[in-house]
Amino acid sequence: MVNQVELLSRFLPPGSAEMVTALIMKLQIQLRISRKRSSKVGDYRPPRSGHLHRISLNHDLNPYAFLLTFLHEAAHLVVYEQYGRAVQPHGKEWKQAYASLLEPFFARYLFPADIETALKDFFNRRGESNRTDLELNTILRQYDPPNGTITVSELPDKALFRLADGRLFVKGMLLRKRYRCLCLNNRRHYLVSHLMEVYPVHYQYSLNFP
Repeated sequence: MVNQVELLSRFLPPGSAEMVTALIMKLQIQLRISRKRSSKVGDYRPPRSGHLHRISLNHDLNPYAFLLTFLHEAAHLVVYEQYGRAVQPHGKEWKQAYASLLEPFFARYLFPADIETALKDFFNRRGESNRTDLELNTILRQYDPPNGTITVSELPDKALFRLADGRLFVKGMLLRKRYRCLCLNNRRHYLVSHLMEVYPVHYQYSLNFP
């Protein structure tokens, strides 16, 4: 039987599986490795009906993204235990918890220099910062195997993109962390996550688009 450390080592950077396993045990986390989800890469759910804290992570994340997403969601757990739902999801309390969880991994020099620099920039900025969040995700994607996709946030305004199911969209305005995009197949608008991986379509959309 494969033990937890050996299983997690398949998804994590070398030298980090033991540390993550220790955190899972300390924080009493039920970890689920999920299929690929286009709208999110991970999530946290508080305990209820006798369940443990639950964190799910997409199975196809590169090792650095897998580790950072786990720590991101674990920080939500720490904040929930301390404050419940009384604070902002990605406010200063969450940022402090995330930084504290990351510190032992920084001490082991587990991240490449470009990721470490982006993380330090993220933590040095006050409050929530969509820009540094996007910059970090852009750097993390450089460690993905090539698959012909980019995230919606990397596309220029009014660019065309295609989803895996074949639907065509035009990128619209940013509303927090989702873009209001027009589907050309049915002329309806949808809110699309800034992290959704899509296929760019390389010709200009010439009609007026709000």
